[in-house]
Amino acid sequence: MKAILIDPATRSATSIEISRENFLKDLYAAIGCDLVERVCIEDKQGRTYEIWVDECGMFRIDPEAVCMFAFGEYPQPLAGKGVLIGANAEFYESEDAPITPEEAKSLTKFIRPISLL
Repeated sequence: MKAILIDPATRSATSIEISRENFLKDLYAAIGCDLVERVCIEDKQGRTYEIWVDECGMFRIDPEAVCMFAFGEYPQPLAGKGVLIGANAEFYESEDAPITPEEAKSLTKFIRPISLL
């Protein structure tokens, strides 16, 4: 399945492939973790996305680096890398990313957290 890897460290959005047969294994490898969390987002055009991120990403952030991102109108920043794919809300199925990496990057704001300590 066509997916987009959002990497805040390199401020990039690139095309990748995620296999349906090895879905979790491919997500773990792309994100660099061993536990993922799904974030569902719907945009103003009615497209639905799944962004898969490291479940423990907030515990791994580096306050000196760009290591988080915000996507579209989603109100919470996401920590670490994210894998964006499409979502068919009617059938509860994952599908190819409905946008290009360039479109994904234009919808992404890269963030460096501020340490209050």
